[in-house]
This record gives sequence, structure tokens and C-alpha cells, in this order.
Amino acid sequence: MNTMERKNIDNLVSIWELVGNQFEAYKDSEEYACVFIENSNWPNRLWFKERITKTGIENVENQLKKVGAPMILPFWDLYDIIPSDFFDKKGYTIAFEQIAMYYTLGNQFTDTIGVTLHKVQTEEEASQWAIAFESSFGYQIMTEIVYKTSDKIAYYVVKENKRVVGTVLLHNTEDVMGIHSLGILPEERKKGYADQIMKKSLNIAQDQGCKHAVLQASSMGRSLYLRLGFKEQFLIKNYESLKR
Repeated sequence: MNTMERKNIDNLVSIWELVGNQFEAYKDSEEYACVFIENSNWPNRLWFKERITKTGIENVENQLKKVGAPMILPFWDLYDIIPSDFFDKKGYTIAFEQIAMYYTLGNQFTDTIGVTLHKVQTEEEASQWAIAFESSFGYQIMTEIVYKTSDKIAYYVVKENKRVVGTVLLHNTEDVMGIHSLGILPEERKKGYADQIMKKSLNIAQDQGCKHAVLQASSMGRSLYLRLGFKEQFLIKNYESLKR
């Protein structure tokens, strides 16, 4: 694993850790970490660390049984810690796949007239973000989670004039800005908003002194990110422990 691959993973998992700690729902062990919040779809993740033993795998399975609810297990095949077919043999199914990507920040974008990014600060704004997120992605991040972590994680409601069109989440770790939860409401898609949000997000990252931006791309967003200059790093397979 190279430095940028490590920075991408660290940025992503630090969001889950922050949320888990806020709700006293983060479990950390030598071989894996886990966040589970009852009555929530998110983050509810369990991920492996760089070393995993047979005992560690057994501990993971016991933890999943203890939770007894759907959990997402993100797997980046960079550690050579477990066979790539481990999840398949255990009967876990792939919920979705992503491509980890990074971008080296340089000149700011100037063609960003249009949407505006409004940072969540109040509970009402947190609710607005959560509603827009659910409409965009089809699953829920609770308003309570957004509001209680908004001092550590930057959630933005995206508007065209006064009309909400989408969401984005920015999270800074060291010299890296993670761009997450970029969603567009179904009725607002194919109007160029995602491109504008990305450019504004990258400008924010540069303003804050970051050297790189990272994200995890769906198949829908991949072409946009490549066009902007992002480079592909590795595949993330997100397995589901139980059907929702």
C-alpha cells in the first residue's frame, strides 16, 4: 500500500470513527474496527485492519452475530490479509462497489457560477441535509447524526438560488480533503450540478491548504471524476452481512 492509498482509507474510516465515538458506538480491536448505531442505516460498518488471524476472523463473525443487524463490510484488497474469496465463502453478498480515487490540487476552478454550498450549522439545516441525502441516495442518515457531528464534519446543503438540489460532505485529514456523499436529487440530475459541486469542493480544499482530494467513486460518478483529473487507485467491495 502506498502513501496516497493509505491517506484515502484513513480519511474514509475517520468519518466512521468520529460518528461512532460521538454515539459511543465505536469498537476498536487489533485486527478490525466496527461502528454500529441502532435504528440507523449509517455508518454501520465493520472493516479489517492490516493484520488478521484465524482468531480475528472468528472474533469478527462473533461481533456480527452479536449485532444481529445488517452491516456493511468494506474490503480493499491491499493488505494480503485474507483471501479475496473469503466473503463469498461465508455467504456475504456484494451490496455495491466503489473505485478509490485521488486528485492533486493545483489551480482553482473559475467556472463555478451556479450552485452554492451552505454549511450545516443548525438542527434545521441538518434535517434539510438529511432529507436531501435520502432523496439522492435512497437510504437514510439520521438528522441527529448530522447535527451532532457537524462541528467535526462539514456537511453542505447544495442550492441553486434557494432551491435545494443536492448534498456533499467534506472531511479534512492532514493534507487531504475527502469528498463524500455528493448526491443530486433525482429531479435535478443531468443539469451539470455534480460538476459544479466538485469544482467548488476542490476550491474549498485548496483554500484550506490541502494538497490532495480523495473520494470513493460509484460507477455513476466515475466518468466525471476522471474528466476532472482524478486518478484511480483501488477497488472497494462493500459486502453486506445480512439482507436489509
